[in-house]
Amino acid sequence: MHRYRRADDGRLVYETKSKFAGNMIAHLGLTIDEVLGNAWTQGEEREWEHNGFVYRVERLTVAQAIDERWRLLFRLMGNLAEDMGDDNVRLIAWFD
Repeated sequence: MHRYRRADDGRLVYETKSKFAGNMIAHLGLTIDEVLGNAWTQGEEREWEHNGFVYRVERLTVAQAIDERWRLLFRLMGNLAEDMGDDNVRLIAWFD
């Protein structure tokens, strides 16, 4: 989900990729499946306004999904691969 705020002139200003806003979803009486289900499978854009913010379900591009820290890591891995060879560089990540 992306979070926007509404500017004084009514236009939406992008703020951030939002973690699932559980309070907003509960406030609207929705479930995660209702929020994501059709939007992902049918390519729809879904939007809800809550507490001055607009939340939209939107697909991310790879460029939007990774921040500068990940880009730096991938550049470093590319440099190592040039020196050591592609088969000798691995990234192991653990997400908890």
